[in-house]
Amino acid sequence: MDHDDLTPPGPAAALAAAAPHGKLLAYPGGHWDPYVGEGFDQVVPDQIAFLKRTVGAPAAR
Repeated sequence: MDHDDLTPPGPAAALAAAAPHGKLLAYPGGHWDPYVGEGFDQVVPDQIAFLKRTVGAPAAR
């Protein structure tokens, strides 16, 4: 979150830049915005996509 005052985005940006396969996604809002409302709707699909890429999707039954 680009206006996060509890966990500032600067250190996350530096870590993403240093990671071999790092990818940084920035969202407007503060620390708590991804947990409710519009922020939730923006962040969760990206988190799911990340988990599918990183951990893998479960096999279909």
